[in-house]
Amino acid sequence: MKWLRKTAIWLAFLSWALFVNAVYVWLIEPLVQDFAVLGVFAVFVIAVLWMWGIPRRHRRIWIGYTLFSLMLGNGLTELMSTGMRHQLIYGLLMVLGLTLLAWLVAKVAWWKAVSAAAVLVLCNLWLPLGEWPFLTHFYVTYRGNTGISGADFPASPLQVVGPPGHQSVVTLILDQESRKSVEKSANQVLSSTDLTAMLRGVGHRYVLSQLTFQKGHFSFYAVPTTQLNRVNPDALVAATFPWKVAYWQWVGGKAVEYSVPENSPQWLAQSAILGSYFPIESAGAVANSLAQNQQAWQQMLQEANVTQAVSSTALSVKNGSLTGTYGGQKLKIPVQCNVVVGMGQFTKVGAKEVLLEGANMLQIVSLSSDRVVGTYHGTAKNPLTNDLFIGEINNSGRNVIFINGAPSYILGVSANHSWQMLYQAPNAYLRFDATVRFTGDLLPEIITEDPSYLRSSPIRYFTSYTYINGNLMRNWRIFKTNVVNVHTVQFSPQKAPELVLSIYGSDDFVVLHRQQWPVVPVSVGLLVIVFGGSWMLKVWERRHAE
Repeated sequence: MKWLRKTAIWLAFLSWALFVNAVYVWLIEPLVQDFAVLGVFAVFVIAVLWMWGIPRRHRRIWIGYTLFSLMLGNGLTELMSTGMRHQLIYGLLMVLGLTLLAWLVAKVAWWKAVSAAAVLVLCNLWLPLGEWPFLTHFYVTYRGNTGISGADFPASPLQVVGPPGHQSVVTLILDQESRKSVEKSANQVLSSTDLTAMLRGVGHRYVLSQLTFQKGHFSFYAVPTTQLNRVNPDALVAATFPWKVAYWQWVGGKAVEYSVPENSPQWLAQSAILGSYFPIESAGAVANSLAQNQQAWQQMLQEANVTQAVSSTALSVKNGSLTGTYGGQKLKIPVQCNVVVGMGQFTKVGAKEVLLEGANMLQIVSLSSDRVVGTYHGTAKNPLTNDLFIGEINNSGRNVIFINGAPSYILGVSANHSWQMLYQAPNAYLRFDATVRFTGDLLPEIITEDPSYLRSSPIRYFTSYTYINGNLMRNWRIFKTNVVNVHTVQFSPQKAPELVLSIYGSDDFVVLHRQQWPVVPVSVGLLVIVFGGSWMLKVWERRHAE
């Protein structure tokens, strides 16, 4: 029976290594991050109750083993964002160093520490602990890396294409270039200026790729020629627009992208300072960058022999008019804006309308009446930014416009074409990401990045709200920061809508499927059981000692 007791102790140590990291991610960090000083006090109380509940003769080893597990878990999480070589070298040094420290300070047996390290390594390979916060409300059904450089993109660019039930996610993946492929690309360039730009892009060139769900599993491959005309290239390079112009080439059966700065250093500096608030005099430079992006894309489509070389919206603004085709008829509607945002039902259900964006201006164009039915001008207090999207907030069937600014706000249009500010954020940091209807939702969920109400910090967390009577009511909050490029995607008719998103400052992106398991309450319940069990054991040992 000695081996059975030893095995039980070993399993208890392994389970505690996982459990304490889960509690840290799902309970301890949220308390501190969302409740400020009150949260710190709560964590202090939890720590004291736990430590004093451990029998004296076991206290040293359990506290030491707990600190070992937490430090190792956090360290391995940081290493997961580095290359394989760094992971192996520094991971091994970390395990050996912490194991030695745990043995010297807390007398933790080496086999217990090494076993815990092996389990934590496997867990991080499955899903890094830094992404465990998602598990409180989602399954991570797919996790990928694009290999992007921070000098090219702040986060992995994502775009959802196709109709609901048959959608895929398009992104850019670092091209593993050979000398031969670089020479082939150089031979295709027609001018010395383009050749210089192309050579500067070596090591910073990206293959247009897509993630699909087929036959029960995910597949990742280069976008084929049959799918190219569904891609909107402007959406993929929006994070660097208009500071850089995206160039496209068709090389070896793949669409390859590289970017170069286009405008003057003075203009780039001004735009960097102003962020999303482009001054009116910059509208020409923005339009010029947009035109060059489209020209490079169309040229690449011609090289690939792709027919119907049009953008995903099939509508564009040229020479002051909205042009394209609708209902078999050619359009030419005079407008004042220069960028097509998307289509929606803004004034009434069933309306076929297009939202346009200009210099501190929005316009809604009716495709049924071939005219502008609404114009909105930004104000000094609430200027318009180029960071906006179309979504829904209720079951009316009509669309609204989410505008991210300082503060962010929601705009709606009534049936008589008057504009209404439906909601304005109470702080300058809230950011709208997307709207989605998960299975069982009575109302659409508004996905945001939102700071703590109590803690005075601009740090934002992944949060869901529902719009009710002019206010946002929180559904859930995930204590994960740097979440960007959030989109709703439905890969197949059998799958419910999911979220795909990027992590800012890294090349990671994940696909999330909503789940309803009470992860946090169960974790709290298990923690209470551990506390109760340790205190009961302490009392039992005292009685028997007497």
